[in-house]
Order: sequence, then structure tokens, then C-alpha cells
Amino acid sequence: VNTIPISPTDSIGLQPIKDIIREPLKLPDVLPYVGLFVGLMMIGLAIWFFLTRKKFQAAKEIPAPPPLAPHELAEQRIAALRAANYLEKGEFKTYQTLISYILREYLEGRYQIPALEATTFDLLKKLPKIDLPEGWFEPLKQLLQKSDMVKFAKAEFPMDFHQKSLEQLATFVEVSTPIPEPDEVPEEE
Repeated sequence: VNTIPISPTDSIGLQPIKDIIREPLKLPDVLPYVGLFVGLMMIGLAIWFFLTRKKFQAAKEIPAPPPLAPHELAEQRIAALRAANYLEKGEFKTYQTLISYILREYLEGRYQIPALEATTFDLLKKLPKIDLPEGWFEPLKQLLQKSDMVKFAKAEFPMDFHQKSLEQLATFVEVSTPIPEPDEVPEEE
């Protein structure tokens, strides 16, 4: 294999390799890199902000108070129902709906039965299986059924029926409230 013959008088002959000519650095050349750096810094700061913000919020949150006992919640709701004056306004359906809701919520909290989701028929099947106070099954049955009649069948009862319903509910909550056991204190000798 031979190379191309070069004549010594030829001015176009092979010349030595020259070094790369460097261009001066200009702003448009570095602008994409600066933009990428600033973008990454902003993303990093946003991530840091959201991660530390949750820590600060968690530290500032006040723990929720313990939930009320079922009888305390029912007593509060009964007092609020008395103060709402639904009977004076003639809103019997709302009044009986709230009585039914308070009773169901109390039964669910006190006896751990799904009373809020159950129909009255299903709830009445479950009531004999729980430890109700003596003689309260029939009054509760009447209360739930008549409340349903007012809510769904638009039945009209005298004013004293509605007042007695609330008093009956309040009495049931009072009677069925568990008596707290005194703390056992060791006897001193």
C-alpha cells in the first residue's frame, strides 16, 4: 500500500494539523445551563418547603379531645333539640327525624349495634338481643315506629305526643346510662 505521491514543488501538499480555534464565551451559550440550574434549585426548594411544612404543621396541631361518651353526646343533642323550637315552628318531621337520629346514635354508641344504617324493622329485630333496661323494648319500638310514621307517612299527632317522645328519649338515655364503677382503692390497715 502506497501513499499519495507528493511532489516537493506542490503548494497544495499536505500541511501539518493546526490546533482548534476557540470561540469566545457569550451569554446565549451559557443561558440554557443557567436556566436548568435555577429550575432545579426551585424544584429542590419546593420539595424542601413541602416536606418541612408538614413537620411544622404536625407539631402545631393540637390533639383532639377524647370523644364524648354516648350518653353525654345524646344529652347534648337532646338539649340542642329542646332549644331549637321545632315544635313552635310546626316542623314536626324535622323534630321526629332528630329524635330518631339521637336514639339510633345512642344505641349504636352504647350497645355497639349498627343502628344508624339499619331500618326500623331490622333494628327492632336486634333490640331484644341487647341488654336493654327492663321494660324498654316496647316504648322504644313505639317511639321508632311513630317517628317513622311522621317522617315518611306524614302522620299528624297531637303536640303533647312530640313532647312526650323527647321526654321518653331523655328518660331512656338516663336509665340506660352505665353506672361508672368506683376505682378500687386498697384498704389501709
